[in-house]
Amino acid sequence: MALMLASARRLVEGCQIAVPPNTEHFAIDWLGDEVIGATLGIIEMGSIGYMVAKRAKAFEMKILYHNRNQRKEEEEQAVGAIYCKKIEDLLQESDFVMLVVNLTP
Repeated sequence: MALMLASARRLVEGCQIAVPPNTEHFAIDWLGDEVIGATLGIIEMGSIGYMVAKRAKAFEMKILYHNRNQRKEEEEQAVGAIYCKKIEDLLQESDFVMLVVNLTP
């Protein structure tokens, strides 16, 4: 979540501009994209992906996910997640995409 927020709001770039002592102005367009109300696509919503969805809900994000198997309806409702059978649909509809998979051979 922290990486998504930092990249969306251009935190590192903004810090590099704001820190030097000769900085007098900070352009409003350097604030990046708004996360609140955006659509987050989660690819593979296992236990970690589900925890990401819980945190994204706090930002009032619309949550789409693609998984081998659809989660239980009550789990989806708890975080407001919508299952996408096709990964292409998730990619097309999402403002941000998070890949949450295990590193396996």
